[in-house]
Amino acid sequence: MMRPVNVALSLILLCVAPALSLGYTVPPQRRQLPACTGACVQRLGTPEWGCDLTDVKCLCLNTAFREAMTACVKEECEGGDVEASLAAIDALCEEATGPAQAW
Repeated sequence: MMRPVNVALSLILLCVAPALSLGYTVPPQRRQLPACTGACVQRLGTPEWGCDLTDVKCLCLNTAFREAMTACVKEECEGGDVEASLAAIDALCEEATGPAQAW
């Protein structure tokens, strides 16, 4: 079983690595995830969502996961970190699923 920190790093690397390998510039919101976002990934990094924890597309399409992540970010983060976290998550999901599925 993966440790929560490894899950968080896997999710972030899974989303950022393809952009780097294709020569794209990683947007600032993906480079600067607030620490509170990591706390939410650790808290929600369980297999109960019906998705592999590194399957960003599956997680982003999972309404229950998205709602839980949004609620966690609003609980764990303060001030501008809430908006920054949600924007970063939205960007990752948009990349994984396309604009219609981003939250």
